[in-house]
Amino acid sequence: MLAPDRGLFEGSPRKLWPVHNVMAVRTRLFKIVGMALAHCILQCEMGIPFFAEPLVTYMLCDNEEDCLAQLSLEDMPESDTKSIVLEVIQCLFVCQHISI
Repeated sequence: MLAPDRGLFEGSPRKLWPVHNVMAVRTRLFKIVGMALAHCILQCEMGIPFFAEPLVTYMLCDNEEDCLAQLSLEDMPESDTKSIVLEVIQCLFVCQHISI
């Protein structure tokens, strides 16, 4: 259910993030996964050990600021987005060290 090849989540184990998947939303697949996770938490007391910590904070507290405070590059899945963020950071670093 949480395997990256299902098109619902991406990232490494214990650092999964949901992906933008319109078909999964339309077919209510995300809702089904959410219900299964809620059942696991309430009935089995297993917690949510497969999601990135900032995501868990957001799901439990619905507080975007707390989520962003915990967020780091290590939490990002290996994707094009991460490489773009790293490029921007490198560019900012170079620009700060160039004297004009």
